[in-house]
Amino acid sequence: METFDDRTPVLIAGGGLVGLAASLFLARQGIRSLLVDRHPGVSIHGRARGINQRTMEIYRAFGIEADVLKAGAPFDDEAGVARCETLAGPWEWLYEQEAPRAWPDLTAGEFCMADQNTVEPILIDAAVNTGAVHRFNTELLSFDSDENGVTARIQDRVTGERRTVRADYLIAADGNRSPIREKLGIARPDAYTFLHSR
Repeated sequence: METFDDRTPVLIAGGGLVGLAASLFLARQGIRSLLVDRHPGVSIHGRARGINQRTMEIYRAFGIEADVLKAGAPFDDEAGVARCETLAGPWEWLYEQEAPRAWPDLTAGEFCMADQNTVEPILIDAAVNTGAVHRFNTELLSFDSDENGVTARIQDRVTGERRTVRADYLIAADGNRSPIREKLGIARPDAYTFLHSR
């Protein structure tokens, strides 16, 4: 019979925006969770920029809207989101430069130009201050699921210490190429259409 070093209602694999938000939301509901991420901390490089109105509504409800707006303040004079296949290739607008950031008739949330590496520390502080536990530099090595939950094996990448965690649920916040999703056989078609340009 396997013994467990840690027990938690929810194990979160991945410490990006999704995993950190899940950690905060669970903590605010009084649900304990353990977040693991193989990286030593949040990225020090600029990453995805632009927080939409709905996400800002959620951040407002959890008391971090003002901090996120402050994080985006240096980019207030920038506007629009474009995409391209290469930096030297043609590009097109996803959000026009002149697109409104606020829709007061629909939402109190306002589009914010903060980027991922400035928002992640805000989520970490809010979650930890609410009781969440984060272990960066800790890799999810493997997991097995059964009808009662998940047994996961994790490893501290600095000390090499391995631990076995028993959780009721596992949140796969491990990115676009999720190894967890692949292991579970959750298919993802090669192409999605998220947005039609106008």
